[in-house]
Amino acid sequence: MWTEGRIMVEWYVVLAFVLGVPLLAVPVGYIWYLNGAGFYRAFRPAEVAEKGPAAEEAGIRVLVVDDHAMVREGLRALLGAQKDICIVGEAVNGQEAVEMVSQLSPDVVLMDIRMPVMNGVEAAKRITEGGQTRVLMLTQYDEDDNVFASRAVGALGFVPKRSAGPELLQGIRAVHQGKRYMPCIASYAA
Repeated sequence: MWTEGRIMVEWYVVLAFVLGVPLLAVPVGYIWYLNGAGFYRAFRPAEVAEKGPAAEEAGIRVLVVDDHAMVREGLRALLGAQKDICIVGEAVNGQEAVEMVSQLSPDVVLMDIRMPVMNGVEAAKRITEGGQTRVLMLTQYDEDDNVFASRAVGALGFVPKRSAGPELLQGIRAVHQGKRYMPCIASYAA
């Protein structure tokens, strides 16, 4: 403690200042690094993502369709970190997906099967009948009936939600190229 007519400063205040400033620089620098590396881009809402030339340069334009916000957020984080994939929109049901496809013209629609208003199979049928957009089904219901129904309406791929992220990314890239991708049941992939 210093007293001689100066401000009294306890030793622990000085120690906290001396140690605290450099320690504060570490998390601030790390956040700056992550933002510079594009990590923050993965967590921005789709509405905030850049449109126009930057979205076109990204490569594969994806529309995410799922009625669960948590699933959409997870997909946004995974896909947003990819340099060749750009999320152009999100829908919460099949009807909304059909409308958004006509407005946004995505390359790939990542579609859940069971949703309110219009299920994913019906939405996939309408989307694949109408143009160049390809459909990859992403669902927790990977029973044979769902795989066959999805394939019958024109979906090129089927990935269970329990799959790892790299498998989903492979599926998006394969479907974008017009290839079938159904790793959940190898015999269906032909």
